[in-house]
Amino acid sequence: MAPEEPGAYITVRANNVQMGNKGADWVGEALNGKGKVLEIQGDLQNRNGADRAEGFETQMTEKFSGIDLISRPGKWQPELSGTITQTVLSSNPGIDVIFMASTALYLSGVQGTLKMMNLEKPVGEQGHILLIGIDGTPYDHDMIRQRRLDAVVSQPLDMYAKYGVQHIINALAGIEPKLGPTDHNSEIVLHNGILQDLLPSPIVTLENVDEPNFWGNMVKGY
Repeated sequence: MAPEEPGAYITVRANNVQMGNKGADWVGEALNGKGKVLEIQGDLQNRNGADRAEGFETQMTEKFSGIDLISRPGKWQPELSGTITQTVLSSNPGIDVIFMASTALYLSGVQGTLKMMNLEKPVGEQGHILLIGIDGTPYDHDMIRQRRLDAVVSQPLDMYAKYGVQHIINALAGIEPKLGPTDHNSEIVLHNGILQDLLPSPIVTLENVDEPNFWGNMVKGY
């Protein structure tokens, strides 16, 4: 979590709004702008959860008005993901996509519920409900390879430490961060008096899931 009060030299974090934007773009393009989507949000009282929801929902509303969006708060509670999936799919037949604010917390519950409801079909098969979310864990990558998950917006976990250390070195050297684009494809912004280095987050699909630079391919036993 980013600090809420000024005083820190800089915070290194993912651009959660942008991750939501990217997820919405993928969904809108996959559905050709028409369909029905269930969004399982994070905790809306939490900055990351609120930003991901804002990014996803704003992008969907502004760019894909032909898509019917149903949003439910998952509160970062894994057990809620299955309950939400069952409740919404039972009362809203024809859901085309489920977007998860956190695959690490929600994917297993969603998959288990789809299987229980006899709605889990492999990617590309008739009746498949598209699944996409945010995180990019090794499990997510395995699910993409097994055609049980369509896509994931990958958090840059490996870069948090890398550029966190670099900013520590810069701070000790008296180097002041500059607002705007950086040399590592991120953007430094000022939010509530706090500088933030917002790192990029790529989308992982079957086409690129084996790329060695994704943190989900570097970490074992996550």
